[in-house]
Amino acid sequence: MAESFVSRRLVRTRTVLAALVAALALVGSTGVTPALATPEHNLVVDFGTTRLAGVIVCLDNGVQGCGEQLQVDATGVARTTLPVGSYVMCVPTTDYLWELCGNVPASQRTIRVTSTETVTTYRFRLRDKTTDPASAAVGAMTWEATKTAGEWGYTWSYDVAYSFAPSVASPWIRSRLLAQTGDVLFDSGKERVGRGSGAYTWSAGGGSSSTCGFVWREKTGRIVPVASLTLEVTAPVPGGTRTYRARAATNLKGCGKPPTLAYGSVRLAGAQVGRTARATVVTWPGLTPSYQWYLDGKKITGATRSTIAVRASAVSKTLEARATVRGSGYRTTTRSALATVRKGNLGTLAKPRVTGTVKVGRTLKATVTTRITGASYRYQWYADGKKISGATARTLRLRSAQAGKRIAVAVTYTKKGYVTKRSASVRTSPVRR
Repeated sequence: MAESFVSRRLVRTRTVLAALVAALALVGSTGVTPALATPEHNLVVDFGTTRLAGVIVCLDNGVQGCGEQLQVDATGVARTTLPVGSYVMCVPTTDYLWELCGNVPASQRTIRVTSTETVTTYRFRLRDKTTDPASAAVGAMTWEATKTAGEWGYTWSYDVAYSFAPSVASPWIRSRLLAQTGDVLFDSGKERVGRGSGAYTWSAGGGSSSTCGFVWREKTGRIVPVASLTLEVTAPVPGGTRTYRARAATNLKGCGKPPTLAYGSVRLAGAQVGRTARATVVTWPGLTPSYQWYLDGKKITGATRSTIAVRASAVSKTLEARATVRGSGYRTTTRSALATVRKGNLGTLAKPRVTGTVKVGRTLKATVTTRITGASYRYQWYADGKKISGATARTLRLRSAQAGKRIAVAVTYTKKGYVTKRSASVRTSPVRR
């Protein structure tokens, strides 16, 4: 019986889709057929699907390159006669299946022929592309000194490979690169790609940072120490979308021993009387800062936490949060954040109440409904919105000049270190005679 294929040596250049993550599920099993008197083939590879008919399979023995080529027949089976040895199989991509080449480790697609007198059978089941349309890998971030003194440039890159099922009418890829903090460093948006299979490499990023190892995010105003990168690739699948993720550590060789803090890494919020001021630090994962607070350059005794209560005596003075961060493998760094202490806010004040009979000769009384510890109160009475001269007591005796007019009182709240605030009552009914 004639051979169903022609064995020949072939050195074939092929493109391997870079670093696909589990893009193909491969289940292999071997079996040995009892010895034949004159075996027609000593190797049978069964792919279990007629849709692979006509595909050329490459067997690489590590010496000859693609030393053998097998053509899959109409039943999904390839047959050949090989000498004893180990061979790595490569099945190129088809319209509906992932390629079995660079996408699966060689150990999972190795065929071993142990005898020329028996038939060894391998069975493989390949996963449909509708299950896994895309995958990705991310290269480590690299740092390079720029020409500007004291500035550091940053770049990053990643590889994406894809292969869509025919049922995906309009395939697209969206990739996002995130730091370990969750800050988005790059977002490609939806990018249309051709149907079938493909791959591309992105080199994204740019700009500068005052301190090596840190990235300034202009959109958010955040400084990010990039310890690792996560690449998210989203692609459509029949009935929805799927997101794939790959991680890589940052390459900081260009930094030598990275500093623990960058300029602007310490931030101060709440520098206002009556509030708790808080210092926050942007540093590398796993490092803990220590703090010391200062007021007008003088150390505040015992103020060594990340927070401090702001007292009235600090108003209009300069509050400083000084942070020091140490860590093995890093250069100890101290940075400060300063802010001028603002006056406090007394908050929302309820309207005072006016009680008493609204009649000439009777007395009205003002009642403060919001009591503030340490505050003083001043009163001013009004008739139809006009100030009543000398009426600055808590009570007001109504005179004939106020007959027919509506009365209100305003209370002014004063407290040291706080913004003065005023609250007025509602107007009374017209004063009766």
